[in-house]
Amino acid sequence: MNVRKSTRIGWGCVFALVLGAGSTGTRGQGDVQCSHCGPFHGSDWIGECEAGQDIISYHGAVVGLDFDGDCEADPGWSFVLHQCPDTSLTISRFAPYDADGNGDPDTIDTSLDMCLSSFDDAIRLTAGSGLGLDPSPGMIVEHPDQVLADSRFYVRFKVEGSFGELYNDWDDPMLVETDIDCIPPKAEYIHPDGCRPLYLVPDPDPGEEPVAWLVNPNHLTYYDIPALSMWGLVMMTLLMLTVGTIVYGRRPAQRPAVE
Repeated sequence: MNVRKSTRIGWGCVFALVLGAGSTGTRGQGDVQCSHCGPFHGSDWIGECEAGQDIISYHGAVVGLDFDGDCEADPGWSFVLHQCPDTSLTISRFAPYDADGNGDPDTIDTSLDMCLSSFDDAIRLTAGSGLGLDPSPGMIVEHPDQVLADSRFYVRFKVEGSFGELYNDWDDPMLVETDIDCIPPKAEYIHPDGCRPLYLVPDPDPGEEPVAWLVNPNHLTYYDIPALSMWGLVMMTLLMLTVGTIVYGRRPAQRPAVE
């Protein structure tokens, strides 16, 4: 391959990558994210937030199930969970102040309703009073720097699968939390404990042995998720590389000057 042809292909690749970045780089950053309140509204931004609901257009989680008590997901029992059909993640926000002006200007009380399932619906995880369970309350507490805030939920959930229905202890709900910089956030909520015991009932007797454990669940929220899958993005990138190479490869070669 001569130098001129190599250069054309190289510029074609650059052209394709620029197009690919332009077509995918802003996806997942929809107008909903950060649309309600944040530091851009001034200091003490938590106190400026009004009551309302955030409807998350897409969310997912990674979870594992352990049945032998070693706090490691058993083979074949690790799942990527996605939003259940015809549902959404709903976060209800309650204003820092009540109608009489009482309250904490640095704290917003919240609650969530969610349903997650694997692609084959082999496992389903639900939480929230909107889905017939006890509430999963939470709060958003502004940091002293008035830029970030701690967002946390105390989740009471049910897991369904071939094993039947299992629950965490609703008297000891699962804590998930993360730091956020705006509302609604785009964030990964991390469960800080290693694994959580699951029971046949949501109110197990003291000393009752768990049936299974939920292992290392991480919950992610997104907005305006790209319509293309990961493989679709790979194929688009390859297509862009091909188009860029052809376009630049067809540029007429400069002829040497005739003496």
